[in-house]
Amino acid sequence: MIRGALTALLLLASLPPAPAPAANPHAHSDSASLQFSIFCDDTPLRMQVSSFAEEVKHQVLQLLGEPDLWKAPIVIVIDQARPGSDLPPAEVRLIQSLPGFKVQINARIGNDPSAINLQKHIVRALLLEYAYRNLGVEGGQAYLEAPWWLVQGSIQLTAQRTNGVKNGLFKRLLAVNKIPPIAEILATQHEDLPPSLQATDQMLAAAFLQLLLEQPNGHASLATFLRSWPKSHGDSMALLKKIFPAIAPDEPTLQKWWTLNFARIANTEIFEGLSMLETHRRFSALLSINLPASKDHEKSTFPIADFPKYLPLPSTRQSLILRRNQLLALSSNANPIFRQPLNDYSQVLSSLIQGKTSGVQSLISKINRDTANALRLASAIDDYLNWFQLSHPSTSAHSFDDYLKTIQSIENQQRQRAIPIARYLDIFDQK
Repeated sequence: MIRGALTALLLLASLPPAPAPAANPHAHSDSASLQFSIFCDDTPLRMQVSSFAEEVKHQVLQLLGEPDLWKAPIVIVIDQARPGSDLPPAEVRLIQSLPGFKVQINARIGNDPSAINLQKHIVRALLLEYAYRNLGVEGGQAYLEAPWWLVQGSIQLTAQRTNGVKNGLFKRLLAVNKIPPIAEILATQHEDLPPSLQATDQMLAAAFLQLLLEQPNGHASLATFLRSWPKSHGDSMALLKKIFPAIAPDEPTLQKWWTLNFARIANTEIFEGLSMLETHRRFSALLSINLPASKDHEKSTFPIADFPKYLPLPSTRQSLILRRNQLLALSSNANPIFRQPLNDYSQVLSSLIQGKTSGVQSLISKINRDTANALRLASAIDDYLNWFQLSHPSTSAHSFDDYLKTIQSIENQQRQRAIPIARYLDIFDQK
């Protein structure tokens, strides 16, 4: 879909200057959800941008864990760039209208359509509409766009679902002990940086956003953060302290969590996850804590479920925080079949760290059931694979031949790309 949208943009860029969309009010298309109205004289382009906008919207709603309950429309106006004009390739504006407001994206196609980065501006518009949909704005009133790290981080996280996390940057920075302070990242004026540094900041933004999403009720908390943003005066740190108190009660604590998450990413092998049984073995080792139980400092081991016994003891909070850190490290390359028990256990530890015990026992029972189900499934998968290998000895060795041939064919086609339009397509796919 991204490639199709850019193809249409490139085709439009090769046409002679067209009249502004406002001169032809009927040359527009509405998206499937009716939130987007695309104004442009090129019908195929309108349809592709309409579909692409809905795709981006779906990704943003997933990020916030929200249903599609939009209130303000988003207008996308696509026009030819005027020769000699100093206007930017694209801009996003919140415009007062009746009965409320609308968000408008003006895109001007010039010699380099990839300069528009339509995905970024659609994300900006969607986050702006979400933040103000229940507040509104009065004529002439100043408004505050979502922080850059939320915009760029969400785009980068979407790309990572397909391409994986490229952790080379994190490894290099960790090796020379140059982990960027989180306060500097939050305060960065991203658009003022050169393109090479912007790419680095995008990866850092995604890593920080992932840290927030991994907190208990992370998606809902991020949605609360965005709804509260218009009244935050642009102070990310102060708002994070309010919305994410477990990891951001103050700047030094948030920096510790950021450093831990940074190191975790740097040491994650993207394509080499743990086996199901190895994940369970390491998970089981985290289901208890060791605490001094007497004045002579002898330590006793307590199952996490015995929290009424160990919560009153000294050093309990530090031990729970250690377990939480170890759980984060395990989650980075754990087998996906244990994802739900790990997420629930993270919620248990976060609650106990804050001294909250309501609902913890029932959640621990759920973790035990889900873990047992995961082990049964793991055993069934192993049994099936063993049976398949024994019963299909002559075919299993060549099961992936067609797949490998297809991959080779695609790689050959990619190497043959030389025409300018292919260069633009590749640039856009990397965003």
